[in-house]
Formats: sequence, structure tokens, C-alpha cells
Amino acid sequence: MSFVTNAINRAASLAQGCEEQVVLEFLISNAVGSSNAQPWRLIEAHLKTKGILMSQQRFQQGILKRNRENDVFIGSNDHGAARGYFLIDTIEDARKMKGWYQDRINSEQARVDNLRIQSLSHGWVI
Repeated sequence: MSFVTNAINRAASLAQGCEEQVVLEFLISNAVGSSNAQPWRLIEAHLKTKGILMSQQRFQQGILKRNRENDVFIGSNDHGAARGYFLIDTIEDARKMKGWYQDRINSEQARVDNLRIQSLSHGWVI
């Protein structure tokens, strides 16, 4: 079963018009594949047409997080022409997300390494 099929099944299982269902239906219709990523402003505008007010932070910490922890994985791209959110459709989309996470992990590891160095300057071994 593909990521998109999972999203379709998930959307069908939710209450019609609930926040998550509206987001998934929008992504199914407009954002299949990273090349069709939709910026937050368009997702937010669609939600408003349905009477739903939601901040990007609430979306990220709620719907996005929940779906990434289950069998629907909403991808994101934070740079370039395809900036926005999308449903993973191909192995290339999945590889892009893996690369995004790897970059993020490497950046965080650099911060951990710096914390260790700074701690050592205080005589602390952490």
C-alpha cells in the first residue's frame, strides 16, 4: 500500500470536516509528490474556507507529527521551488525526506558536539 493510499484510507476514516480530514483531502487533491508541494499559506487558506483557523505551529505539532508517527507520512520541503507540504508518492520523494531528516540530524549532532566542547571548558564531562 502506498503513502497516498494510506492517506486516502485515513481521510475516509475521519469525521467529515474535522481538521485532519480537511488537510488530508487537500493534500490528496493538490499535493501528491514533492513536485506538487503546497505552501502553508495555501493550506491555511483552504482551512479557512472550511471555517477552520489553525496556525502553522499547531499544524506541525498536531496533524503533521501525528501522521508522521503513523502510516501516513506528510512530507515537507523547506527550500526551493517545491517548498511546502506533500504526500510521498515515489521513492524519490521518500529519499528527499530521508535527506531532509539526515541534514537535520547532522545539524543537531553538531549542536550536541558544541555543547560537549563548551561543557569541557567548564570542567564538565557530559
